[in-house]
Amino acid sequence: MPRQCSLLQTLFVTAALLMPTGRASAQSPQVLADFTSTTARFPAAALLLGSDGSYYGTTYLGGEFNLGTIFRLTLQDNGPATTVLHSFDGSDGANPYAPLVEGSDGNLYGTTLPQASGNGTVFRITKQGQFTLIHTLPPPDSNQGGCYPEGSGFYAPLVGGSDGLYGVAAAADCTAGIPFFKVTYTGVFSVVGHVGGASTTSGLTRGSDGNFYGMTDCCDGFGTIYRISQAGVFQRLHVLTRFDGFAHTGELVQASNGKFYGTARAGGAYSGTFDGGTVFEFTPGADEASSTYTVLYSFGENDPAGSEPYAGLVEGADGRLYGTTIRTGANRTSAGGGGGVVFSVSKTGALSALFPLDATTGYQPMGELIQPTSGTFVGTAAFGGSTQNLGTVFRFAVAGATTTTLRSSHSSSVWGEIVTLTATVAASGSPGGNVEFFDGQTSVGTAPLNGATATFAIGALGIGTHTLSARYLGDGGFLGSVASAVSLTVGRAQTAMTLQAVPNPSQRKQTVTITATVTPVAPGAGIPTGSVQLMEGKKRIGTATLVNGMAVFQASFTGMGEQVLTATYPGESPFFGSSSTLTQVLTR
Repeated sequence: MPRQCSLLQTLFVTAALLMPTGRASAQSPQVLADFTSTTARFPAAALLLGSDGSYYGTTYLGGEFNLGTIFRLTLQDNGPATTVLHSFDGSDGANPYAPLVEGSDGNLYGTTLPQASGNGTVFRITKQGQFTLIHTLPPPDSNQGGCYPEGSGFYAPLVGGSDGLYGVAAAADCTAGIPFFKVTYTGVFSVVGHVGGASTTSGLTRGSDGNFYGMTDCCDGFGTIYRISQAGVFQRLHVLTRFDGFAHTGELVQASNGKFYGTARAGGAYSGTFDGGTVFEFTPGADEASSTYTVLYSFGENDPAGSEPYAGLVEGADGRLYGTTIRTGANRTSAGGGGGVVFSVSKTGALSALFPLDATTGYQPMGELIQPTSGTFVGTAAFGGSTQNLGTVFRFAVAGATTTTLRSSHSSSVWGEIVTLTATVAASGSPGGNVEFFDGQTSVGTAPLNGATATFAIGALGIGTHTLSARYLGDGGFLGSVASAVSLTVGRAQTAMTLQAVPNPSQRKQTVTITATVTPVAPGAGIPTGSVQLMEGKKRIGTATLVNGMAVFQASFTGMGEQVLTATYPGESPFFGSSSTLTQVLTR
């Protein structure tokens, strides 16, 4: 069983003794839910914002049987309201630790930890509270030396794939590998592949390439970062060192720049005397040699941001990464108070402590923050709140938050056509500064805000579909924000051809210069390239290459009267073809 279990026990024991104090900054959180012994208690996972606008979550303990709950939190005009949708009784699992995920069918799915009556379960629950147990991991197989046929326990959340839900068990199965599994919405469970290593308490993140990325706790070095395809093909991408950070309990997040970011609860620059943890950046390559891992920040002794970032990160609308720690004031001789700090960090490693968590707001946040709206974050704290110290849900706003939206003058265009992008920045006040525009992950330029908008004209986009986005870079007291992307499809431009002969009329056997000029048809633009073929009736005169849009031929004719010349441009990306005819008059 992973070492996560002993850590949980330590947290739940010490929390009763450590009631941290601290004065929050102007960004003090608002408590949305304060759990009590009569409802749910000890929320250890992040919340899920459902498609219906309500929040859904789990608590590790509490409920009718004190084995954990599933709850719904709604924000109503008269204040937040918490409703317990299900209480676990042991026969359907116990102690849910991972966050819920919403399936494409609109239902919620989750997992429970191993306990005395079982080895972990997968469940489905509707938003109205109808609960269904869809899979239970089998117990140890005595015929195979007591190993677990499908692995042991679920600490990590499920994640959506193209045809169901996927995840990793916490510990190895009878193959001595960590099972990578698929479970359908109807509960058909299958081990698809295996992750190298013996245990993991960190789950999967589905990358933009369709593969899954995750981290192990051991046994190569201090763990690994890996990639596994939906078909179960495993690839180790990085072996972690103590300096890199280890004991990963949160998932990776793929940011808008395509790179992955994460936290390690221990290790870092102070690993010789103090393991405060790290924030890191990871760029996967084709293999281990081409992948890069960079420590962005190491939590030091008595760090204003605390230490031990237990949960993973979330990318804010301003492009910064937001996270939490579970310790406050830690140093080499003391584990510190069980409080924690909310922090933000740039993608270059500039970290800011936003505010400490305390007994009033809740403390020891173990699940990731979520961002329901730009500049607003919601999180859970395993402890604190009322005098019962049973956990909270809290919300906070980042001062100077902005929201950026993007509009394109076209959804489809042709090569060379000018497309105007308009970014609008909304804020409480009058933000200034610049907006940067992107084609995919490539910056195409910046433009200043004029009032609340910035416009940028672009016309050099290649053939195909482009994902255009904009990022307000912030200014003064205003934070940056990222607009949702818009799609633009660029097609080939039409062309027109003119044909001219000099001299015309001409005498028999006299040399004639024939010029074919190919130009784009508006709104297309640019200079066509390729070649032009010239025919005299059915007789081929020759082929000439376009230079600056013109193809030049030298020809002479032996006939008399009118000869029809036809020039054909077959087209060359990004231009369609065109043709033109000319009557050449021949005299004696």
